[in-house]
Amino acid sequence: LVTHDAPGFPPGFSAKGTASYRLQQEASLRHIDTIVRHHRPVMHVHGHWHRRYERQHEIGTRVVGIDCNTALFEDAVLLWSQPREEKIT
Repeated sequence: LVTHDAPGFPPGFSAKGTASYRLQQEASLRHIDTIVRHHRPVMHVHGHWHRRYERQHEIGTRVVGIDCNTALFEDAVLLWSQPREEKIT
């Protein structure tokens, strides 16, 4: 699953700004959390917070926040590959 926002505040973040903005932030996080809980993806990758981190959601999904494009390459990109199956001829 790839989204803009996270299913919860990343480590070190909390609601900020005006009361109406905080309500929007929290609604967005709840919305993404609902999607994660419903679909139960193996991995959820998101941006928005410009912070590279990884954690495990309480349902077992691996949550990866990626940093902004001006950050170190390894913080702003996630390369996830699975081994290819060899064809027997």
